[in-house]
Amino acid sequence: MKTIMPKDSLFNINSHIFNFQNNTNQKICSFDCFYSASTDSMCIIIEENNKYSDLSKEIVFNLMEFSTKVNAKTLLLFLDKKNKDWGIKMINLVKIMQSMMMIGFQNDPKLKTGKISEKEFKLLKMDFTTQSDAIEEVIF
Repeated sequence: MKTIMPKDSLFNINSHIFNFQNNTNQKICSFDCFYSASTDSMCIIIEENNKYSDLSKEIVFNLMEFSTKVNAKTLLLFLDKKNKDWGIKMINLVKIMQSMMMIGFQNDPKLKTGKISEKEFKLLKMDFTTQSDAIEEVIF
């Protein structure tokens, strides 16, 4: 699957659910992504139109599973620093960063921020191990 991934070009990844009440597919959220061949990373862009609820446990686990299926060594989250839903204060951004860090994302001293099309992003990184059970849900 890694060979058919568009390298260093943006593509869109969506999350859908099936609504049994009206028998339709409904899109929950949508993320712009790209595969960086130079760093062997799957990069997910969380822009200003994305909401905190778009990063539910199931969505993040699906992103992690997709990244492992394309044999990416790392998963990078690009968090838009000017996200309107997160408010002017950095409290909500910190809340998102803390929740992502609880499931294994880390700050990387080499990759603190990044720019895409003149927008500045905070980067969080997750390295994948070679173990097949690297993604595990722990109930508190």
